[in-house]
Amino acid sequence: MPNPKVPEFLQIEKEFAAYLRDPENNPKPSAIDAEQINIYQSLIFNNISEMLANCFPVIFSILEGLQWQQLIRAFLSEHQAVRPLFVELPLEFLTFLEIRHPSEKDYPFLLELAHYEWIELELDIAEEKAPPHPLLDKGNYLTGIPQMSPFVRILHYQHPVQKIGKDYLPSKPSPVHLIVYRDQNENIKFFETNAASARLLELLSTEPGMEGQAALKQIAEELHHPKPEAIISFGQDMLQQFLELGIIIGVRA
Repeated sequence: MPNPKVPEFLQIEKEFAAYLRDPENNPKPSAIDAEQINIYQSLIFNNISEMLANCFPVIFSILEGLQWQQLIRAFLSEHQAVRPLFVELPLEFLTFLEIRHPSEKDYPFLLELAHYEWIELELDIAEEKAPPHPLLDKGNYLTGIPQMSPFVRILHYQHPVQKIGKDYLPSKPSPVHLIVYRDQNENIKFFETNAASARLLELLSTEPGMEGQAALKQIAEELHHPKPEAIISFGQDMLQQFLELGIIIGVRA
């Protein structure tokens, strides 16, 4: 029912937006031609559905057509976006999946898979950040301070999201540690790693002034390893591999 305290054009605008977001539960505004509003509604739904399908291709491929449409419709009708840019729509979709009440039809890995696909997109569009200090390409990774590329993400999931597709839909958790990064050729790559290697990169990322040897000693202590020197030797080889991949970009003395 119209609110007499609200200007008529604002009332029409509100009704128009409500119908576009959720046409099943909101009446068509009588002040707008029915054929025109249906065209607008279809355009908005189809454009958003297509954009999100391109950003989350694996999710789109494993959901049946109707299930995907229901998910997009729920996103449009239930989620209140706070980011004004259209290019940030995928992040809004991820936020929607994080806060919504999961459906019984949802795959148990849906949120983790969405996050993984978002990380690939986020790294692809991330802007370069110059290192805050001069770096040495061939410095000592144990006595120096290894510097990570800003285009690296260390991820921990309960499901092997990197393997999921139409032919692999796991129903039980199988924890995995992933390193996703953008290499020097601007390609997004990933590899599965172990907990120790992931922890090494986390320490170098969160403790930017930590020397390589100090990080490896801390990992040995956390693991209660009987031979810390074995962890240091393993870690030195791993740091060299990270350098070759572009995950480590140099050493700060």
